[in-house]
Amino acid sequence: MIAIVGTPFGFVGHQNVSEARARLKRIQDACGVECISAGSAIIETLEAWQVRKVALACTYYPDQWRDAWSAFVTNSGFEVLSAESLVDQGVMESHGPDSVVYPTPAQISGTVSKMAGDFPAAEVIVVTGSGARTLAITEELRSISGKRIIASDTALYWKICEKLKINGSQTL
Repeated sequence: MIAIVGTPFGFVGHQNVSEARARLKRIQDACGVECISAGSAIIETLEAWQVRKVALACTYYPDQWRDAWSAFVTNSGFEVLSAESLVDQGVMESHGPDSVVYPTPAQISGTVSKMAGDFPAAEVIVVTGSGARTLAITEELRSISGKRIIASDTALYWKICEKLKINGSQTL
């Protein structure tokens, strides 16, 4: 199996999840092994949960990535109530386009809490950024937000478990 981390690597250059899935299929056909991506895994999780209204917590994404991700999610059939980075929320300073500072668990918790408060109609808060580690804090994020949470890392782990038939794939 090939697992493509980094949500943008799954959506850049595509208008919607159908186009992204077609690319994954081309990769699978070319190399002969299953291929999944964090971006598609997020969309598949949202589809499985049968939700429509989402808030996108884009952690350290620059404006262009944030806006492209929001358009991709919208074009994939979801209502994006907001897409905000930690810089947008004033939680983190901008470090320039060539520098990435990965968020701390406290910053991730803060952005999820803010998004839940600012967008109560959101059925799910989607946390993106492959450097935003959420597996250990997912229950805390659910508790502080009162919402379902899906993130790049946990969505990809879920899909890997599901595809490899590993127990625990239903824990999201």
